[in-house]
Amino acid sequence: MFTIGFIDNTDLANMFIVVFAVISFYYTLTFFEDLRKEDERVIKQTKRWAIINFAITLIIVVFNFS
Repeated sequence: MFTIGFIDNTDLANMFIVVFAVISFYYTLTFFEDLRKEDERVIKQTKRWAIINFAITLIIVVFNFS
């Protein structure tokens, strides 16, 4: 098992899961705010980043617990 000092691999993966989940939630809320502004470029960007961060979170979860 890979360890960095006192942090092992699962603890590090769990920290990344939390960080990417929070970032994904932030971009999702920003997406809903941008829908009211009706700026297509900003809507596409925030939707893309929300999906990317959510996908990264799911990938880390799958590889961490498999």
